[in-house]
Amino acid sequence: MPLSKCELCSSQPLREVAIPRWVSDPSDVERLTIEVCAKHYQRLNKAGNKGVKQRGYYYRIGFW
Repeated sequence: MPLSKCELCSSQPLREVAIPRWVSDPSDVERLTIEVCAKHYQRLNKAGNKGVKQRGYYYRIGFW
């Protein structure tokens, strides 16, 4: 069985979170559930509604 890893890096995931992902318009989002490591979870949590830019997309915690 393959080991799981963070969707945003190669670290071991801390938890699974629901996130919206968008390119430029926050109202045009793709809703995903991904596994993230402690470092990225902290960054996403700290960014709040403005989101964090990673790999050409903006991410934030929560679908709403």
